[in-house]
Amino acid sequence: AAAAAAATAAAAVHPFESDPGDHAETPLEAYQHIEPLLSRLARRLGKPPSELRIYDPFYCEGAAKRHLESLGFQRVYHRCEDFYAMCAAGAVPEFDVVATNPPFSGDHIERTFDFMVRSQKPWFLLVPQYVAHKAFYMEWLSARPACVPRPLLLGPSTAPYVFAAPAWRVDVQAMRGGTAEVAGAQPAAAATRGGACSAKTRADGIAAATLGAAAAAAAAVAATESGSAEASMAKLTAAEHGGEGQDHASSEHRVSNCAGAATVAAAAAAAVAAVTAAPTPATVPAAATIAAIAAANSSTFSVNAGSFQCVWFFSLGAAHHKVIIEWWRSQRAPTADCVIAAEPADLPQLTAAPKLTPAERRWRKKQAALAAAAG
Repeated sequence: AAAAAAATAAAAVHPFESDPGDHAETPLEAYQHIEPLLSRLARRLGKPPSELRIYDPFYCEGAAKRHLESLGFQRVYHRCEDFYAMCAAGAVPEFDVVATNPPFSGDHIERTFDFMVRSQKPWFLLVPQYVAHKAFYMEWLSARPACVPRPLLLGPSTAPYVFAAPAWRVDVQAMRGGTAEVAGAQPAAAATRGGACSAKTRADGIAAATLGAAAAAAAAVAATESGSAEASMAKLTAAEHGGEGQDHASSEHRVSNCAGAATVAAAAAAAVAAVTAAPTPATVPAAATIAAIAAANSSTFSVNAGSFQCVWFFSLGAAHHKVIIEWWRSQRAPTADCVIAAEPADLPQLTAAPKLTPAERRWRKKQAALAAAAG
């Protein structure tokens, strides 16, 4: 039942196929690191940072837009839309620069990279540093025109980026083996901003998703009354796995900004009433849908990248790249808490978990096989 509710919620909130392992929001720190470059780019384009048109095509819960706006960038296009459908329809918005953390599953990174280089606009791509050694990237590097600058890499200098995953999504919790705990009764933050997207699910599917949130709210109330919200979430996770919840060494699970149990129940009930009142079929504002469901349980848990490091690959375009990088190295590099380099090996090697040796990988695989046979 939990798996079905999670799948329905995912379909209702994101009207396109998505992998629960891809749902993780970029931290503010990562945007703070590229803010000087974005601001300098705006200056070279003859506009203030507030007028720089930034496009992030991959939507989780809207944090990218909020983080960028907090840094002074007010023209951020970040909506719950099917990016690939937008490309196919020729409906991609006008932009000055792309800045995105794409899904890591499947071929999303390669397809996003192809879109960005074809756009011939400045771009920032937050991905694992091993992308520098992927065949598609190396082939493009060797075949690119001489006038196209080689992308650089930007990464933190002291600690790896830590991403935020939505704890209210049971499928995300199950996939990452996470547990959650209520961190105080604080008002739920606004989950999203931005425009509407056309829901490909029927209104009753959306209502079912919201009812799933209501069920989660009831569980949260019961858990709070028994003094064990963490145990309740652990049981949900175990149900997804068909057994005990499994901890991933590469993830930290830390819940913040969680609504109190009474607020959870009230928000879920209000969401059910609002969504079920919609006509069928319906075009539902995705931002409002996410806000309604997330308000029922607006907690997040932090996720480290594990044994690999996520860094910004970026290019500022032939007309601006060299000039802006020279400015950054002379004016910002001495005091910056991030590093720009040409190769991954030249960046500080910061990972949340050590890389497993071949022997360790074989041992873990053997243990997993034994556990599966015993269970």
